Formats: sequence, structure tokens, C-alpha cells
Amino acid sequence: MMGPDAWPTASLLRRRSCPMARRVLVEQSQVVVSNNPEEVLEARGIASCVAVCVHDARARAGGIAYIMMPSSLVEDEGCPAGAFADRAVRTLMSQMATKEASSENCQITLVGGAEMLGATASDAVSGLGRRNIQAVESLLRTRRLGVANRHLGGHRARDVGLRIADGQIAVAER
Repeated sequence: MMGPDAWPTASLLRRRSCPMARRVLVEQSQVVVSNNPEEVLEARGIASCVAVCVHDARARAGGIAYIMMPSSLVEDEGCPAGAFADRAVRTLMSQMATKEASSENCQITLVGGAEMLGATASDAVSGLGRRNIQAVESLLRTRRLGVANRHLGGHRARDVGLRIADGQIAVAER
């Protein structure tokens, strides 16, 4: 896990730092992919959820999956693709491929997985952040996708921004 000091400045998340950027909000349970260099994808309030941020510099495409739960027990047509780690990672990588992205070129950053409301990572009942992290990392290993950066755990929510033009990631703790 990288500490906050190792991350690029969170100024990317401030509107005045990228006034011409088109900001696209990624909500919980959503998977959003773009190849528009004028866009910054943003996910806010990532607590026990995990945001999987992917960027392919060669394809000039990027995406964020804002994952709420470790796995789906059934393929529920009514649930958004990004709600569960197993479906979200599959959907994110599939949508990246439609933008000419290659898994070999993708840089992946994970953000979130905090233990909120007094929960601890060892708490079997409420350790949702830990379970989300484990599920996402396991799925990525299965797909042979390496993680370049992690900003995981702790007890604070985070915001993340991904600039499509150059793949810069900014994380700010709340």
C-alpha cells in the first residue's frame, strides 16, 4: 500500500486545476470507460467499496469500476454490472477492449477498501472493505492483470480522479 504522500497531488480533483476538462462522475455500482482525452473520470466517497482504475496509454483509454460487494451469487439482471467485483472486473476489461485497449498495456490502480463505522479488517461480519480488496485482487490475479498502485484500507473514505489524456490518477482522503 502506498501512502498518501506517494500519490500525485489531488489537485486533479479540483475543478480549477483542469478547467477545460469534462468531468464524468462514476457512481457506486457503475463501470465507466472513455477514450475522450478531454474527460476526467471521478469516483467520490469510496469507503469500503473499491474503485478499479484502468488506463491504457497506447489506446488512450481509461475506465473506473466502482465496486460495492465482493461477489454476486447469481447473475441478477436487475443489478448494475459494477455492483459486484466478479461482474465489474469482467465488464470493465470488456469495455476497455472495445476502446482498443490491451490488458498487457493497462496500468491498474486500486482505491478504497476502508473499514468504516468502527469495523476492523479482521471482523468476519463487517470486514467488507477487506473482503472487497481480496475479491478484486484475486480476480485480477486470475486474469493475470498486475496492479501498479494501491491506495487501500484504513478508516477514511477517498475520492479518485483519472485523467484520460495521460492516465494521471489523483487520490484524496476525506
